[in-house]
Amino acid sequence: MKIGIDLDNVLNNLNEEWINIYNKLNDDNLTIEDIKSWDIHKYTKNGKQIYEYLDGNLFGCLKPLPYAVEVTKELQKHYELFVVTASHPKNIEVKMDWLNKYFPHISYDNVIICQRKDLVNVDLLIDDAPHNILHFPRHVLVMDYAWNRDLGNKFPRAKNWKGVYEYLMFGEEFKIN
Repeated sequence: MKIGIDLDNVLNNLNEEWINIYNKLNDDNLTIEDIKSWDIHKYTKNGKQIYEYLDGNLFGCLKPLPYAVEVTKELQKHYELFVVTASHPKNIEVKMDWLNKYFPHISYDNVIICQRKDLVNVDLLIDDAPHNILHFPRHVLVMDYAWNRDLGNKFPRAKNWKGVYEYLMFGEEFKIN
């Protein structure tokens, strides 16, 4: 089985760091739970200016989500793993460096950079973005965040990488409590 794994907010902590930078620069106290839709600018004091923070400096300082490295190493014993990420061309190099640093066990040949994940030939996509989840033609596992909870229980969910492991290894679906 081929598993596609999103990079931002699935393997890494993008929104956590992005919001931290935003809060420091704008004297705000926005949290990840405050972001109820994909359009983060609707929740900020500076509107669409927040997208200017998405640069190589931000991507370079991200950390893997807890247990992402350990779980992907274990899953690789049973599945073929692919990183499937959308990226602005200016950030591809720093994202590849980040993947090589934290996930060297996922081959460079198994990294797919695209805007339309629905065209990627994997059996299961692990993602957080509602537009990717809704349009993917095969199985999806939703990495649970406030911005995708309006999708309801139509898709299986994991709150974290331990939940991803449980779902894939034991077939358990994790719902919002």
